[in-house]
Amino acid sequence: MRTCSRTLTRLRGHLEERMRTQLRKRHKIRDRKMGFARFTDRDLYGKYGLYKVPTTAGWTKAHASR
Repeated sequence: MRTCSRTLTRLRGHLEERMRTQLRKRHKIRDRKMGFARFTDRDLYGKYGLYKVPTTAGWTKAHASR
């Protein structure tokens, strides 16, 4: 489960970064730091409708005795 959580966290970060990159290109903002300041996480998920990927798995460990 730890590996899955780490993977989902990395996926979430990647999606946020790609969304910011697209928004920076659309609004002609060259500086990456300004992109983080202008497009906060709240904006990405609220205003732009980015799906919030859960960082924990919705299942438990698979075990043969269960």
